[in-house]
Amino acid sequence: MITEFVFIPIFAIAAGVAQSLQYLNRYHVIREPPEHILNRLPSSASALACSAHALNLIEKRTLDHEEMKALNREVIEYFKEHVNPGFLEYRKSVTAGGDYGAVEWQAGSLNTLVDTQGQEFIDCLGGFGIFNVGHRNPVVVSAVQNQLAKQPLHSQELLDPLRAM
Repeated sequence: MITEFVFIPIFAIAAGVAQSLQYLNRYHVIREPPEHILNRLPSSASALACSAHALNLIEKRTLDHEEMKALNREVIEYFKEHVNPGFLEYRKSVTAGGDYGAVEWQAGSLNTLVDTQGQEFIDCLGGFGIFNVGHRNPVVVSAVQNQLAKQPLHSQELLDPLRAM
């Protein structure tokens, strides 16, 4: 019986899925049976390999044709298997058969997104308001880079001056 749900953070997966599930069962209630969560990782790949794959995608600026086709297939498959298969049925960016979907790749400008095939889309949603200053706004990017260079995460114990503002 499924009662609650929680995502497993990457650090928990790296620490060991079995230990992570024990921790989560002790401190959080899980809506999914543990074997379903374990099945989210490809059986042939370790958590480290999955993390390396994600980091590789983050670092890449462009994809060759084969990488693009593989990523598009993978995204559709993982949305069907692990996110929400119904989500694919009503998205305008997915074909009727669900075999193709426009896969977001990067911001094109302050107001556009580019998919893996280089098609540019006007972003009318703006991340539901989070990008009300535009994608990759230079002022925001500069502020984030400056903060990351200074202190990416506060200590939880010491008083954080930015939190007090």
